[in-house]
Amino acid sequence: MALLDNIKISNNTLEPPNVRIEASLCTPNGDPIIIFGLRFHVINKGILSEQGIHTLESFLVKILRKYIDDKKTKIIILSQMGNRVGFFLSVSGQPSIGHVAYSWLAALKDIMELSKDTEIPILNEHLGEPKELHSISEAQEIAYQIIQKGIIITNSKNKLTLSQ
Repeated sequence: MALLDNIKISNNTLEPPNVRIEASLCTPNGDPIIIFGLRFHVINKGILSEQGIHTLESFLVKILRKYIDDKKTKIIILSQMGNRVGFFLSVSGQPSIGHVAYSWLAALKDIMELSKDTEIPILNEHLGEPKELHSISEAQEIAYQIIQKGIIITNSKNKLTLSQ
């Protein structure tokens, strides 16, 4: 089992917002899986609001599929980091880190375009998540902040900032 890189490094040194490869592994059949970290904040220096992170998660996974999924690449899951500073994005296939960063930025811009009346995907009678856990305006505030700062692509050798 691959150990996530974020366990082996000091997350306090990762300037947010950033995207980085946390782990690369293969299924028993040899299919590649990459786990990306999408960080919004430095640990202990900021967290995503509870309502904002739940709403972002609900929309991001759906919108990111529009930009990332193709014949060779599929999003497996988007999950919150336990410290509420970002998300882990698990993908089958081998999208470039640059493509993931551009897709994240494009998805955040799409979230900015949502109306306050947009139905939140997870709020339905089958999944039963409480409406009180969600806020489109808080998700849009988080998206706005990231778009304004730009996204840093982080790896062991260099960094590149993507902005508007």
